[in-house]
Amino acid sequence: MRDLLSPAQLAGFWTSATPEGDCLVWSKSKRSNGYGQLKVGGKNGRNVTAHRLAYELSVGAVPEGMLIDHICRNRACINPLHLRLATQKQNAENRDNHPPTTSGVRGVSWDSQRRRWTAALTHNYRTINLGRFTDLAEAERVVVAARASYFTHSEGR
Repeated sequence: MRDLLSPAQLAGFWTSATPEGDCLVWSKSKRSNGYGQLKVGGKNGRNVTAHRLAYELSVGAVPEGMLIDHICRNRACINPLHLRLATQKQNAENRDNHPPTTSGVRGVSWDSQRRRWTAALTHNYRTINLGRFTDLAEAERVVVAARASYFTHSEGR
């Protein structure tokens, strides 16, 4: 994709982002979903995501069927240290937009009939029940440990 950038675009790419903590946040055009974007290939070119271009400029081509996952979960970040290859499944494991729970903890909800916290996760389209707990902190520890065991890209969250 580097060959589709004009020399001016290539020179200005990294300066089109602003440091925010450890992230390098794209400060130009963004898609409605929060991903940075830019046009490559001149007047008749195409729009590409800034994080994908950052990965390709820093690491190399993205293999067919692979996605670029933001370890930091900031869609506008182009810091190559925050980007990694992922399958669709792995990318979904690291996403933030999981359904809300009654506990505020991903994978833990209150079972009012049994008066216990229920911990569960979904893996390969199957729900795995991890148990019921009287203590919310214990339920959270169990579900975080299970995600670390089942998922390759959850970062333990």
